[in-house]
Amino acid sequence: MRLWLPWPPSVNNYWIRTRRGGVMVSKNGQLFRKELLADLAGKVSRKLLGRVKLTVCVMPPDKRKRDLDNLLKPILDGLTAAGVWDDDSQVDRLEMERGDVTPHGRVMVEVSEIGE
Repeated sequence: MRLWLPWPPSVNNYWIRTRRGGVMVSKNGQLFRKELLADLAGKVSRKLLGRVKLTVCVMPPDKRKRDLDNLLKPILDGLTAAGVWDDDSQVDRLEMERGDVTPHGRVMVEVSEIGE
């Protein structure tokens, strides 16, 4: 399954701490998830139930320095919310690369069950 996602917020901007010491998804994180769910509406044909291989290519909106690993958690949480799998703990293989600069930034993910 190949899916195109919007540009995610960095994990540094994905979570906010509450006054009571808890953690919740920030407004930026909520906007990303809402856009991701809209983009994937009707495109996820079935929920993957087994172990998963995930290939991610991030195409940043500009040439600023970014840590790839800071982009991963919002992507994984968004795919869970979209019903691609039950939980991102199903991911056993992960490959991530930086692609070309793309206006507004985009993310391409390829998801498959291991053994397919």
